[in-house]
Amino acid sequence: MAKFNIIWFDELDSTNTYLKNLLSLPSGHQDTKDWTVIAAKKQALGRGRKQRSWLSFEDKNLTFSVLIKTELDLEKLSGITIAAGVAVAEYLKGKGIAAQLKWPNDVMVDGKKICGILAELASVESFNSNYIILGIGLNVNMNLSEASAIDKPATSMSIVLGEALNLDAILRELLLKLKQYVDTWQKDEFAKIKKEWQLNCAHADKTLTITNIKGEVFTATFDSLGANGELVVKREDGSLETLIEADLKY
Repeated sequence: MAKFNIIWFDELDSTNTYLKNLLSLPSGHQDTKDWTVIAAKKQALGRGRKQRSWLSFEDKNLTFSVLIKTELDLEKLSGITIAAGVAVAEYLKGKGIAAQLKWPNDVMVDGKKICGILAELASVESFNSNYIILGIGLNVNMNLSEASAIDKPATSMSIVLGEALNLDAILRELLLKLKQYVDTWQKDEFAKIKKEWQLNCAHADKTLTITNIKGEVFTATFDSLGANGELVVKREDGSLETLIEADLKY
C-alpha cells in the first residue's frame, strides 16, 4: 500500500505556499519527501488559477497539497491537473456523487463546483527532477448556507449525500485514488487519462463562451483534449483551435 507523509495543521494561509516555502529552506529537500501531504483544517488565503481566492470554512472543507517528483518533460506537466481531476471525479462517483469535469481544473456536480485543483512547479535548484506541488480543495461538510456565500454556484459532499463526513478518512481514501492516476501520468500514459476525462466532461455538448489569453471572447464547442491536456475547441466556422490557457463558461 502506498505510504503518504501526512502533516495536518489547524490553519494555514495556503497549503501550496507552505509546501513551497518548506522546500526553499536549506534542509527542505532533505526533510520533504515525495508524496508529502500538507493539509489544513482551515485555509485563510487559499487560491486557485490566476490567484483567485478559494473560500475555506474551518473543519468543513478538505484543503491539502501534495509534493510530487517527476522526470517528465516540462511540456507534459500540465497533464497532472487533468489526472488529478479524473482521480477526484472517480473517487466521488465511487461515493455515489455524479461528478463531472470542467476544463482545466474544476470538478462539478449538477453544474456546481465541488473541487478545485492547482498544480504549480516548485523549482529546487539542487535537484535534477521537477517537483510539482498539487493543491486540491474539496468541499466536504460545507452546508447550503456556506455554499451560498461563495460567488459562484458551489456544493459539497455533505449537501449531496445528506450526512457529515470525516475529513481525515476522506483524505486518505482520496490520496489512494490520486496516486493511481498520477502514477499513470508518470508512466507517460496520458492517453488513458485523457480518454476518461473526456467521458466525464461537463461541457461536451454545450456551447462555450471562451476568453483566451489575449482577452478575445468567442463562442465554440468542445472538441477534445490535446496530447498534454490542452483544450481543443471548434469555432463557429468549423476551424479547430488549441488553447493552453483560457476561461470558459457554458
